Amino acid sequence: MIQQNLFCTKCGNRLKKPTSRFCFKCGNPVKDKATAMEQVPLDSLDGFGFEALCQRIFEKAGWGKVEWIGHTNDAGRDLIIHGNKGKIVVECKHQPNTPQGRPIVQKLHSAVTTEGTNMGIIVSTGGFADNAKQYAHELSKQQITIQLFDLHKIAQIA
Repeated sequence: MIQQNLFCTKCGNRLKKPTSRFCFKCGNPVKDKATAMEQVPLDSLDGFGFEALCQRIFEKAGWGKVEWIGHTNDAGRDLIIHGNKGKIVVECKHQPNTPQGRPIVQKLHSAVTTEGTNMGIIVSTGGFADNAKQYAHELSKQQITIQLFDLHKIAQIA
């Protein structure tokens, strides 16, 4: 995953607006800025590290406040996004080369219902099996949205 951020080369402060004329922290002129590209090798992350990365990506992309549940018995809820689209339950699966099947969609559907919302996202580094895609599509007919984000989709958001 690569993420770009503008920062002041004098103090390292990240600039919130690329159109700013001065760094608000040290007063350095904006012409003295650089672009940081954060590279995160996914192979170095365990499941909890991947959840934390997804939390940062959703927050920095402006989806809203992201609550990290972060426990092993999380009932299918790794993250909960509180944003302008309402409450979104997120399940993160960092299992490269292992497509997620229908059972993970069923588990998230249960978590979404338990949370009293109608939207969920599964982020998977291994992609999704056809039966997972089909079931997520069927749920949309019941007013419940389960979005499936593979590695390419989450990289786009980042």
